[in-house]
Amino acid sequence: MDYSKLIEKNLDRVWIMGDEHFNHMADFIWQPRGFSNAIEMREQLLLAWQMVLLTHGEDVICIHLGDVFMNTFDKLEITANRINFGTQLFNRGNHMNDKKRIKLEEMGWGYIGEQMTFRYGNREIALSHYPLDMRQLNANRTQEEATSLPIINVHAHTHSKEFFTAPYQVCVSADALECQPIKLKDAIRAAVGVE
Repeated sequence: MDYSKLIEKNLDRVWIMGDEHFNHMADFIWQPRGFSNAIEMREQLLLAWQMVLLTHGEDVICIHLGDVFMNTFDKLEITANRINFGTQLFNRGNHMNDKKRIKLEEMGWGYIGEQMTFRYGNREIALSHYPLDMRQLNANRTQEEATSLPIINVHAHTHSKEFFTAPYQVCVSADALECQPIKLKDAIRAAVGVE
């Protein structure tokens, strides 16, 4: 399925967050986020996604930009079922193997690949787990395009508490979003300085 077209046509219904690290027992993940343990973090993240459903309806599209599920296969399935509403899309990040990717796809989650681009008005948006090299992204564009309408990169991976990581780049890691999904459209508009 061409998920880029789905996102373009339904941008007002798309929510995003990455680096959830559901069921990750390492304290270096949950402590800086202000939780007392991994279970408390998991429950708060699940509640945040469930609130998107409750306040915006079953037709929401949720994008998880990598490093979503950690630990065992059983925990992945149990946790994923608790947020298996609307359309769930994901990319792998650096902590997911093919078995977990296939399991999520069998559960109806859509795999968007390592990087996906789509159009927002006259701009190109690149979704990725890793922050992308903006010079490389704009290398095949004219100087005028690269200067007047640079590609916007929405990424995760860094666990940065900073939302703005570089010009035209925003981090939607759970750490930057205080463990609350954000509307993708709002992240894009913030990257270009539109209120």
